[in-house]
Amino acid sequence: MGFEINTLEFNQNQLNIWDIGGQKTLRSFWFNYFDKLDSMIWVIDLSNWSRIQENFKEFNDIISNEKLMGLKVLIYLNKLDLIPQSNIDELKTRVIDLLQLNQLDQERWKVQECSAYDLKSLHKGLEWLISS
Repeated sequence: MGFEINTLEFNQNQLNIWDIGGQKTLRSFWFNYFDKLDSMIWVIDLSNWSRIQENFKEFNDIISNEKLMGLKVLIYLNKLDLIPQSNIDELKTRVIDLLQLNQLDQERWKVQECSAYDLKSLHKGLEWLISS
């Protein structure tokens, strides 16, 4: 965990992924990378509810940064495999409400449930991200 840069080919697109980590010691550096962003992927760990409020606070702090205005934001609800299927829609609605995503342009964001064990769910989010 920490800082990592990867380049991957996806649907005939080259994606440069900068994972700058979410640890408290790294957060002060986040703003250094906003000038070079085309889009942002925000990951919420569904298995760690003790940090969920902290996650929402950090998201709201950075999404209002003027350098991110108009940026597409993909929000992965990760570790879906640990959540009962019957709770997913309710959980997704709660996240949208808590992150106040409805205050942003609808075309600008997507909440995608995912699991590292299910590449289809990860691909679905990336497909949205690279579309127009």
